[in-house]
Order: sequence, then C-alpha cells, then structure tokens
Amino acid sequence: MLYRKREDGKAVAVGGRCPHRYFPLGESQRVGDSIQCGYHGITFGADGVCTRVPSQQTVPGVYKIPSYSLVERGLWAFIWMGDPDKADESLIPDMKAIGYGLDGYHYAPVSTMYVEGRYQLLNDNLLDLTHLGFLHSSSIGNDANASTPEEREVDGQHVRSRRFLKDAEIPPLLAQAARWEGKIDRTADMDFYAPGFHAGLDETFIAESSRARKARCLAGIPLAGRSRSLPAIQGRSLPCGAMPQSVISTASAFALRQTCQ
Repeated sequence: MLYRKREDGKAVAVGGRCPHRYFPLGESQRVGDSIQCGYHGITFGADGVCTRVPSQQTVPGVYKIPSYSLVERGLWAFIWMGDPDKADESLIPDMKAIGYGLDGYHYAPVSTMYVEGRYQLLNDNLLDLTHLGFLHSSSIGNDANASTPEEREVDGQHVRSRRFLKDAEIPPLLAQAARWEGKIDRTADMDFYAPGFHAGLDETFIAESSRARKARCLAGIPLAGRSRSLPAIQGRSLPCGAMPQSVISTASAFALRQTCQ
C-alpha cells in the first residue's frame, strides 16, 4: 500500500497485508505516520517494523511487513519490489527524454486502470500497436496501424517502436474530435524503458497530399508532442510502469499544448 507521511510528506510503500491474519492494511487506519491493522490493532511504522501489539506487552523484534524502495520523479512513484540491494535509481527513465518538463506544457494525471494480469502482458500490448487497427478500430486505430512498416531502435534497456502512417484514413474518434474526414499523416510512437515504463507519442496531421494542409489545423484536444509549425494534433501519453504483481495498475498522464499556427 502507498501513503504519504504527515510529518514530512514523503511517500511510503509497504506491504498491504498484516502478517497475523492477512487483513488488508489498505482497509485499516492511519495513526500518525503508522498503519494500525483493522483486525487486532497491530501497528506498523513507515519502515514496516511493528511498533505495537495491543494484546501483549512485548513486540517481537522480527515482526514486520515489507517496506519497498520508492523514488518520486515527475508525476510518478517508482517502486522497487525486489531485492533492496539491487534497487538502482539510475535505471529510472530520464524525465526530459520522455518529454516531461518541457517549457510551455501543462502536465497532469488523467486516469488509473487496474488490470488483473501479469505486467508483462501490458508490455506486450503497448509494444505492439498493430492491434489498434482491430481491437480499437471503432475509436483510435485502423488497418494502417498494422500494415505500415515498423522502425525499431534498441539501446540497452530502451526500445523505441515507430510507424509513420501516410495518407491514412482518420480513425473515428480522431475524426470526431478534429471534425475532419480527409486523409491524415500520423506518427505512432512508443518508447519502452525496461522493466515497465512506456511513453507514447502520437502526432496526427492533415495529409501532406491534401490541399487543406496549409489552410486548416485539425481541431480537438492538442496533446504535447514535438513542436512543429504544421497543422496538427500532437500528443504524448505517459503511462506509469506496470508493477510486477498479480494485480497491477497503470496511471496515464497527458501534456497539453496548442501547437497550431
């Protein structure tokens, strides 16, 4: 479970079950900066160590819940749930590299989705955007997402997958938002930082082949991408990394900026 200490506001990540009867600590209560189990009142500090057992005078020194390394960067809390000695902050993606913190943009969390499944399946889903043309054909994708060749770059723990769609049909949701029914040029980009952080870029332009290219900017919700002086809807979606546990969550954040000239 996650919470912030009242004393200094620091985020804390600890195990979510009391080891006595496995009562969910997320359904318990806070006492200062400690968590008091809702079953028997057993209390644990922010470091996971048990500080009180109401039914006895002594507290076993080995009685505790797991405490995990946590680092806050940008809008996200990065949690290392493995061997504490192997926690390496240098493996956290550089915020500038993923497009966070650019001048003129506003960044805000948008949504959270809980997924009952292995986190590797989300990695597979986000690294293979060919499914947009079929699973999401009624909203954000079409056949061009699958038929356009992929350009891939691999550098250590970083993988970049891009497709440059030319003269493609505009997907239904984009057509509705932009009030445009003509052809488009689109960049579909996903950056993956192992083990589970994805930063997506979507840039949609009126097709270069269209006479309306210079006359009209696509309307709708402009999202942060690269700054260009061309008519465009630009977007950068920054989902939080999937956590390696049976029930995982991803939180999306979007950066907003009007780039039309």
